[in-house]
Amino acid sequence: MADTTDDIVQAMITKGLLTEEEGALLMRGRGGEKEAAEKKKTSEIKASFQDGIKFESGDKTVNFAVGGRIHADYRSFEHGHNASMINGNTANEADTFDMRRARIELKGKFYDAYEFLLSGDFSGQTAGNTGSMLDQAWMNVNYWKPLQFRAGQFKVPMSMERKMSSNAIDFMERSLHDSLGSYEDRGVMVWGIPKDGLTYAFAVVNGEGNKNRNEADSRVSKPEFQVNSTVNFAQLMDNKDAVFHLGAGFSDTDISKNNNASGTGTAAGNNTFWIAGNNAIRSEARGVNFLTLPGLISANGVSNAINRKRYAGEAAVALGPVKVTGEYLKNSFSGDLTTSKSFNADINAFYVSALWNITGEKFADFYKDGIFTAVKPSNNFEPGKGKGAWQVGVRYSHIDASDFNNDTFASDTANNVAKNVLKINRQNNTFKADGITLGLNFIPTPNTRFMLNYIETRFDKPILIEGTNVGTERAITTRAQWNF
Repeated sequence: MADTTDDIVQAMITKGLLTEEEGALLMRGRGGEKEAAEKKKTSEIKASFQDGIKFESGDKTVNFAVGGRIHADYRSFEHGHNASMINGNTANEADTFDMRRARIELKGKFYDAYEFLLSGDFSGQTAGNTGSMLDQAWMNVNYWKPLQFRAGQFKVPMSMERKMSSNAIDFMERSLHDSLGSYEDRGVMVWGIPKDGLTYAFAVVNGEGNKNRNEADSRVSKPEFQVNSTVNFAQLMDNKDAVFHLGAGFSDTDISKNNNASGTGTAAGNNTFWIAGNNAIRSEARGVNFLTLPGLISANGVSNAINRKRYAGEAAVALGPVKVTGEYLKNSFSGDLTTSKSFNADINAFYVSALWNITGEKFADFYKDGIFTAVKPSNNFEPGKGKGAWQVGVRYSHIDASDFNNDTFASDTANNVAKNVLKINRQNNTFKADGITLGLNFIPTPNTRFMLNYIETRFDKPILIEGTNVGTERAITTRAQWNF
């Protein structure tokens, strides 16, 4: 479109109302005005809302967004009315309202290549949390999509389920499989997307899931190395209606003898190894800690670390509104307890789940770079008009830590291995468990979701809850979720 002021000045010169000199003087003044307006345009910040509050500079070189989430839960257990709030583990079975997550985050990009994310959780004193804590804090350098660099506290590359946002997971809680994986951790990662449908990542992190230990000493004797890769064959075949996803991962680290800050056992001292992050595995309903792994005490003079390797596999098939996913994870431990006694022990876990968008939304529309994102309704809910999105799902998960039975780790007082220190109390622990979850989700808008889950956890041997041997934990959980 022509500039109206310039056109008027030119017309006045043509009709003799202005001389050429007078017109040129006006045009020079007009040029200064346009230059000032252009500078203002490129430096001003524009605000908008699209699933979050977004800000962008006029020249589009800087943009950032403010977001957050609220997950308000209620959990009701079959044995909840008997659960004593002072009786240790069984307190987790008490019926309760819970502020599961209350996060604020800031993310953005500068000059198209530098991205950042900073988020904190303020849900306070809830089961599993000890107050406000850092969630993620990282910077990503993205000059070239196939080769990117990330540093800080971020989601480690292994596990499709873990990399999904808590706003997008299919059920209220992640599966038993997730108990063996890595959480947000601190380190560096080289990753990329060499071709649409292919991803890879190499990460070096502390290996301790520092998200839950931000105020603890995070030093380690040997960082953990992780590698992960995924492929979506449907994307490679340019099939926009389906997802055929496969992925594999591997990690390796040594658990130091001094690395007992994350453990909760009774054994202490520099010779104690803690097998897993907080040494406790909890039901999917956030109920009982049904297996507390032992702190392994080794003799003086033996190797000063236990090796831990993780082997992971993942798969997903999505055809239109139906999605089936599954993952397998093996944690393999090996080391020396005495100068003459070594051990090898594994913990295995897997899950298989299916989800159906009753209202027809295609899962392929919400899959990107190896990760499923939150489903958005085709039509937002309005009484008498839009239905929103509705989902039903089922999941089966299994965990097996039977390698850690009492016979595997016989005490050896002659070699300074404390008697019975490896013994697990069978009244409060079980080595195997199965979880079955049924879910119903209602998504009125892209920013809201309501969830209803029935969770049943079956133990291979009954455990003691409130003085009664119980072989099954049953719970009904609900969530009201708002995110932006």
